[in-house]
Amino acid sequence: MTRSVSRLAVAMAISLLAAGAASAQSTGRLYDAMPPANSSYLRVVSAGTASVDVWVDGKLRARGLKGRTPSAYLILSSGAHNVQLRSGTKIVGATAVRTAGQAAYTVALPQGSATPVVFTDKLSSNKLKSVLAVYNLAPGAGALTVSTADGKTKVFTGVRMGQPAVLEVNPIQVNLQVAGTAAKSAASLRMVPGGSYSVFAFPNGVNGLTTLTVQNTNERYLGN
Repeated sequence: MTRSVSRLAVAMAISLLAAGAASAQSTGRLYDAMPPANSSYLRVVSAGTASVDVWVDGKLRARGLKGRTPSAYLILSSGAHNVQLRSGTKIVGATAVRTAGQAAYTVALPQGSATPVVFTDKLSSNKLKSVLAVYNLAPGAGALTVSTADGKTKVFTGVRMGQPAVLEVNPIQVNLQVAGTAAKSAASLRMVPGGSYSVFAFPNGVNGLTTLTVQNTNERYLGN
């Protein structure tokens, strides 16, 4: 196992260890296979509210993905990929993405004519810390300020639509406030060392916003 693969597993898959172990026992596999060393990791989130299927390079990779809910990180080869959202046989969102080996990406695909957004995600460099990322997908909310719930400590300021905001932080339980120009939304996190977490801000009405908080996961790799 290379150090970079190990770091990636810690950064994005620590929450899957218990589930993976149970699954391995039920299938007779003590350990799952490790992805190839040049793999890239890509997850998809639909900014629309309807459930969709995620297709990558002409193959179904996630069925019935809920709107405004990110998929697990899909394990891909490095290089050019075509990502589509489909509702039945209809393509409702699509973009081309070029990925690098040992790198992770979040692709936000609005349904309709809005421009897709591709984020390059930060991997953990310290297994004692947690990675916290904020994704502004609420264009009417303006630049976002993320602070503790009491407003005393600012975590991020000026997070604009489509721009990344990432920090390595202490793994604590914390209540956050995400504030736009005219609206606020609450987010709660219970972080663990080596974990990676995301706060997504989606539109609510014209200028409002709503948030979703998730611990990042990656799909189970079963080998070729």
